[in-house]
Amino acid sequence: MNNKYNADDFLIIMNDKFNKNEVVKLTVTGNSMVPFLVHKRDTVILTPVDENIKKGDILFYRRKNGKCVLHRVKNITDDGIYFIGDSQDKIEGPLDINCILAKCDSVIRKNRIINQNSIIWKFFRIVWLNIIPLRLPLIKIYSKIKK
Repeated sequence: MNNKYNADDFLIIMNDKFNKNEVVKLTVTGNSMVPFLVHKRDTVILTPVDENIKKGDILFYRRKNGKCVLHRVKNITDDGIYFIGDSQDKIEGPLDINCILAKCDSVIRKNRIINQNSIIWKFFRIVWLNIIPLRLPLIKIYSKIKK
């Protein structure tokens, strides 16, 4: 999140844009969504949340401690929504649906627009989400190859 604003200021601006039918672009900060999204390289396009939340969606939400986070939906149960970052192996939740602030509609990744119908998005939504125990070793291998 842009350091010029605190979370509450940002949420007011975001909701104002949503009320005007505008999207919100947010530069990714942090490494919890690596390898799909990279810190300060990629941007997410946020839209208002609709009723159609499903496993694999990337949602922007606020934790009970007030911190705003962008993670993927792992499961939805009667207890709430469970989230996980793409570089994580610990599932967070259940969180109440009221904590959800926005939905990631598309991303600008390596200066290319990637939408939910793209192969890379589907890979992370379907395959990556279901190989949690293998994630950290695969990220380490990828990091060594990338160097």
